[in-house]
Amino acid sequence: MRKTSLELLQPGIILAEDIYADQTLIVKKGTLTDSYLVEKLKKRGVTQVLALHPASELKPALMTLIQSIPSEGNTHYEQTIQDLFFGSLLKITDDKRYGISLNLNESIYLLLTYFTEIMKIDSIYSKMLQLKNNDINTFLHSVDVFILFTLLAKKMNLPDLEQQSKSALVHDIGKADLPGMLLLKQDKLTKLEFDIIKTHPLLGYDYLKGHPETAGYAELAKVHHERMDGSGYPDGLLADDLSLAARILMIADVYSALTLKRMYRAPLPAEEALATLSRDAHLYDQEVLKQFMHLLHIYPAGTEVVLTNGWTCAVKGHTPNFPYLLSLENLESGELFPIPPDLSLKVENILDWSGAEKSVSKKIRWEHFISELVSGNKEMAFTHFEALADGMRVEDIYRLILCKAAMELAQSYKDRFLSRTSLHIADDILCHILNKKRECYSSMISNRLKVMTVFIESETFHFPCMMFNDFFTANGWETVKHLGSEPQEIVDLAEKRKLKYICFTVTNKYSLATVTALADALKAINPNVILMIFKEFYTTEPIEKGAADFLASSPEMAVQRLSLLENPDFWQRHFSEKFTAADGE
Repeated sequence: MRKTSLELLQPGIILAEDIYADQTLIVKKGTLTDSYLVEKLKKRGVTQVLALHPASELKPALMTLIQSIPSEGNTHYEQTIQDLFFGSLLKITDDKRYGISLNLNESIYLLLTYFTEIMKIDSIYSKMLQLKNNDINTFLHSVDVFILFTLLAKKMNLPDLEQQSKSALVHDIGKADLPGMLLLKQDKLTKLEFDIIKTHPLLGYDYLKGHPETAGYAELAKVHHERMDGSGYPDGLLADDLSLAARILMIADVYSALTLKRMYRAPLPAEEALATLSRDAHLYDQEVLKQFMHLLHIYPAGTEVVLTNGWTCAVKGHTPNFPYLLSLENLESGELFPIPPDLSLKVENILDWSGAEKSVSKKIRWEHFISELVSGNKEMAFTHFEALADGMRVEDIYRLILCKAAMELAQSYKDRFLSRTSLHIADDILCHILNKKRECYSSMISNRLKVMTVFIESETFHFPCMMFNDFFTANGWETVKHLGSEPQEIVDLAEKRKLKYICFTVTNKYSLATVTALADALKAINPNVILMIFKEFYTTEPIEKGAADFLASSPEMAVQRLSLLENPDFWQRHFSEKFTAADGE
């Protein structure tokens, strides 16, 4: 706490002292500032106030504690490890994420001891430094999970705390052996990229098991992405197979992932991250989650709680920068009041979090998305698209949002519920979305396969061909786009670029006739070229493949058919798994 000039005082700051003017109390300690209050204080001649600052009270206290810890007697190696711990600690800890969980003296000494002891193991130290050098964010996440896990495990009296806490620190050690370009990718992962990321629990398990001094830390590294309903990986374990340590770790891991800044997204506020965890009740141990909320003293808005004075209340909001200072409503009297800064009144128990604020349902979001496409509102359509795409793999975005939207609009057009003009407007916005996201959705893993996508002049809808082309790119293919229907020109370009696959999209009867004739001409010039016709959404005409080798009714099918021609064994395994959106980290 420090004195702050009224000129610098921001809304949402907590006053840390009673304020008097002419010996009269005008503002009580613990009051939240707003613009009205600042003007009131100025008029009463107040120039400075003592305040709790949003820069966090935790970090200055940590700095003071760190400076007080003696370094005498440490070897150079031990001091290096200690500096690494404290440097990481200062980067990740603040009131907004940790709430009231850190009892500084007791907790920091315990954490420092565990961290130093495990990092003095050469095989751990070298691999964790490799992880840090590859991706500093993943290293900081590991330290963050270690701290959160230890604090929660200690609160819940987890047996063998030291062993399990050290295991939590190295839970992501397998990521040290993953391609750095994937760890550092700032955009969504493709399914193949995510499949590679999903190998890290087993990589970590094998590495730790491979060294006698670290074998005892291997199990948590393997199971930290398992889930209570069996939907996790690598083994799809169910609740009965998951230890308390594993249940604590999965919550600490996901909370950290949601609330720390990552390459691919901004952090969520703590209360929103906890609301996300509470909504996914089938994935996480609910008693562990309740204990985690109590540890932080942060609860989602809408949660019904009992206070230490016996009142039953609903959480209505959170103090900016200090979310553990809740705004509450007494459910009996209707009175609104805040938790005092000195925490003389706190939450004692959670009654119900079913009323926790929920985001707009996917169904409603989808209806808004389709409506904005048809009405021509690009910005709102894009906003709804981003919300729908949150947490999804790239292939799922194409399949379950973009392709699905186009097919739904096409059906409305065929059923005469949608005019051709409206369909063109929607097509234009879908192209706009593809153009904005194309670079983000490209795969960083090339499979060294090439394909030419041909756009016929008679095509008036652009989205099908664009999506077809981009879906190949998202799966690691190099694509060559060509506009025109001159057979010799297409064959010459294919030979020049060493392409053996040529694909067309069909959205109307005019281009269907052109593509049919073009396929015959191309096969006459070069019988070895492989042709695919992509029957897209907007045509009602029956399609025969004629001279073409394949028909595809979706981009996914097109990629699968051609990929299987190149490497049947690998791609059969890749495509046999169901495309699903992934949670967590």
